[in-house]
Amino acid sequence: MLAPMRKSASIVALLALGLACFGACGGRVRSERLVGGAGTAGAPAAAGNGAVAGLANGGSSMSSCLQDDDCMLVSNSCCGFCEPVDAPSVQAINRRTSDEYTDMICGGDIPPCAPCPQPTVVDRNLKYFEPVCDAGRCAALDLRKTTATECATEAECVLRNGTSCCESCGGSDWVAVNAKANFCTRNPSPECDDCAPQKPDYFTTECAEGRCTLVAFPL
Repeated sequence: MLAPMRKSASIVALLALGLACFGACGGRVRSERLVGGAGTAGAPAAAGNGAVAGLANGGSSMSSCLQDDDCMLVSNSCCGFCEPVDAPSVQAINRRTSDEYTDMICGGDIPPCAPCPQPTVVDRNLKYFEPVCDAGRCAALDLRKTTATECATEAECVLRNGTSCCESCGGSDWVAVNAKANFCTRNPSPECDDCAPQKPDYFTTECAEGRCTLVAFPL
């Protein structure tokens, strides 16, 4: 459940889960998730309405950036995200402007926030979004629209624990991606922990309509 937040605690702190990669393999400009070293990244997620619409068309200095590490994901709601998220609700701003963004989106008072549903690992989709610096503006990249999740056959799809350069040893951020997707674009790549993620046996991947998809086994 996303509880109401005090103005001193920025909304964006809720999204630390999706930012683990950027301490280890950030620093890229106009990040792309490429399959086999070729292809083009998908378009950033559409902008939300209201006060944050200016972030998408370059109307705010809050979205200015020089590299991916400058950016972070935020919700266009004062209460933060409820999963599964709608793409238009996912925004990206310069992390240094998080307090300014909180003041803009919440105003003077933090409203009561309704409890969030508890989606399954399969239904959670915020893990597919990544903040990137695109042409000097922070943008929310949906990896489900890039070559990282493209497929022609089921054999091309694999389970991966998170989208950081180093696959997570624990947690449950399982995603379905192309086996050749490159999640380490910094040279040299960071050293990863010597561990083998324990892949669950209650869901798997499939290639559906040209996209690697996470699916649960019937109970």
